[in-house]
Amino acid sequence: YKKWNKKINTSELNRWFPSIWENTGNQKYAGSLKFKYISQKKIRPPTFSIYHNKNSKVPKVTKRYITNKIRERFKLEGIPIRLNLMSSKNPYKK
Repeated sequence: YKKWNKKINTSELNRWFPSIWENTGNQKYAGSLKFKYISQKKIRPPTFSIYHNKNSKVPKVTKRYITNKIRERFKLEGIPIRLNLMSSKNPYKK
């Protein structure tokens, strides 16, 4: 029950998140994809929003990798995690 109701601070998520992305090993895709920040939007079930710079879809394998790393780091084993990956627009792009 405690795992299901766990709230993770945005600052803690953002300090931790860059380290997992650097270690993905998917350098072809990783080079062009830049994650901006992550936050927990809902508690039940744990729902995380991640903002990035790409307009294209993020591969399923990358989503699964991020979900598993969140589960591992914050001890959410056995808890379904929802992940929303959203691209942000470049205000300077014409």
